[in-house]
Amino acid sequence: MYKNPLQEKLRRLDSELRKNMVCLRPLHHSTGDWDYSNTNWELSTVAYVSAPSSFSPLSTTSPPLVLVKTTTVPIANVKEGRLETYFRGNTRAAPYYLCDPLRFLFRYQDSSNYYLVVKYKETGALRLFRKLEGIETILKSYTTFDWTLDTWHRIRITWWNDYVGLVVRVERYVVDTWESLGDGYDAQNCWKDTGGRVGFQHVFASTPISPNFIDDTKIYGIG
Repeated sequence: MYKNPLQEKLRRLDSELRKNMVCLRPLHHSTGDWDYSNTNWELSTVAYVSAPSSFSPLSTTSPPLVLVKTTTVPIANVKEGRLETYFRGNTRAAPYYLCDPLRFLFRYQDSSNYYLVVKYKETGALRLFRKLEGIETILKSYTTFDWTLDTWHRIRITWWNDYVGLVVRVERYVVDTWESLGDGYDAQNCWKDTGGRVGFQHVFASTPISPNFIDDTKIYGIG
């Protein structure tokens, strides 16, 4: 029986991730597990998955870049791994009724070098980018999904090395199962041997800023 090598790789990855899971849930209760590029954020009680609060950028200021802060291997520099989280965009009065874009970052080296998946506010589209020496290149447009406002959504992004290079799968949680929105690929597979940091950033795209909320984030990695 033919076995899809990518599916076999993903099954192995799932098994390895379960063994090496690191869950950084203090994100929505405290700040010790994360680095913030500025102080324009808050632990918000407006909306959350797990009490008493979630992470949210302040509504009147430029939002921070948020990166996991740990010396634990392999989470300190994830080569192959997964970012799983809940997020929510809140409704505003027209014409600012759409939440701003949200970026999910991995293999982060510095402000000019990393991979990112972007959820866009206008269409609900998801795209994979490689940012190399400051230049962003689109690698994949995933299946568009209507991310309903004022609702918590659960998403996970998994990346691993394969014969085609880097593979990046995006999934959303629907009812009792994970639904794939597609796989992205990058033959360059940058930083495959060193890995990099994992995090996210709310993108300031409108005035006033329309807040996203992040909660119950988990970071996985393979040693």
